[in-house]
Amino acid sequence: MEVWDFERIASTPLLAAAFEDYSKRALCHESVLFLSEVSRYQNNNYPMPTRASSASSPRIQFGSFCYITDTFIKAGSPEEVNIRMIFSRAHRDVKNMLEANLVLRFLNTDRFKNVRVQRENMKAMMGSPPPQEGQ
Repeated sequence: MEVWDFERIASTPLLAAAFEDYSKRALCHESVLFLSEVSRYQNNNYPMPTRASSASSPRIQFGSFCYITDTFIKAGSPEEVNIRMIFSRAHRDVKNMLEANLVLRFLNTDRFKNVRVQRENMKAMMGSPPPQEGQ
């Protein structure tokens, strides 16, 4: 049984053209364009400068990044794709990495211990009854 996914369809020119046409009729063309542009970006497959051009590769990469965000991601962009929770996975991964490494070391620092003691002292002061007059 053959397995077909977007990458396989996109890498077969006749199928890619047929799928792109199909996506237009299904009103999802911006999604196909977005995936194609991001794939090109991730594979560093964007136009390289000529010798006469003074643009460097990082500038071209940044320009491609800006093109993708301006065209597909910004609210009201010409080919805006429906992206929700775009940072969820990255947030979770970075949070897990920090908690597994940096946070555990921070919990053993004198600064953390001092701030924790100050915080507990402040809570104790706020929770105690106010002093009586004449005491």
